[in-house]
Amino acid sequence: MHAFDVSVVIPTYRRAAILHRTLMLYGEQRAAGRFEIIVVDDASGDGTPVMLGDIAGSLPYPLRFFVQDANCGPSAARNRALREAQGRILLIAGDDILPEPNLIAEHSAWHDSRHPEAAVAVLGRILWAEPPEVTPLMRWLETSGSQFGYGRIRHGEAVDYGYFYTSNVSLKRDFLRETGQFLDERLRFCEDSEWGQRLFARGLSLRYNAEALGRHLHPITLPESLRRMEQVGRAVRALRSINPENFARLTGGLLEPGRAGKLALLRLLLHPAVDAAVYAPLARLCERRVVADKIYAASHASHLMRGLLAEPAPESP
Repeated sequence: MHAFDVSVVIPTYRRAAILHRTLMLYGEQRAAGRFEIIVVDDASGDGTPVMLGDIAGSLPYPLRFFVQDANCGPSAARNRALREAQGRILLIAGDDILPEPNLIAEHSAWHDSRHPEAAVAVLGRILWAEPPEVTPLMRWLETSGSQFGYGRIRHGEAVDYGYFYTSNVSLKRDFLRETGQFLDERLRFCEDSEWGQRLFARGLSLRYNAEALGRHLHPITLPESLRRMEQVGRAVRALRSINPENFARLTGGLLEPGRAGKLALLRLLLHPAVDAAVYAPLARLCERRVVADKIYAASHASHLMRGLLAEPAPESP
């Protein structure tokens, strides 16, 4: 017997105001059954714990929160929340994902009625929150870009582990506990697809429910997105030893034996000088005017490659 129908798991880091808004909106959920929310503050060092303590007793649902002793990244924060969760269904969400009133009900209904099997997870939909203005770049990142790929999938279909987005995804607690597969705490980027790959290897499948909607309150500019891609590239290198299958998927197998020629060509095409002279200026031109998928893709791929092939940072003495 589970104490709750759903546990909503939210890691957070230095987003107290946005998190406050998110938690207030969870108080407006309709037909959500018995649910709790667990927030893990990844050592923000700001006013987040005070804010959580101030509102915990006034919310129409149980809120439990924990503060990490040190900043260990989103994987460690999610794992702590997942281990504390008491719900039958675990809904993993972002602190900047504003829930629509039916978010929890949609996840619950699919687990209870459409896919009651223990090894079926549910992917929800993410749209940008408006306002602010949703730029063509942001739309590309949402539908076919480096952040989400919702434009490639359809409501109701089974999707692969690359879509295991921990901003809005749910699975049964019993399946997680029985398999013992939690997030790899060595990873700060790409941790969700790596986790999804291991869960899939143990029998999990993922269904897409476009009606389980959250809105992403995180406007992003082209320079910010490109910096993020370089960080992702640096993080992806760690996957080579942690999860070779996921590494090969994310890099297209380019660093595998026998691919030297193609890698050399791509390094030339995606060289920082080419990006600076061609891709980045075109992407800036397109950022707020027209959708130019290939230009966005080339510029982001250049920064991903830059991070992937960069020399590791020297360790501190």
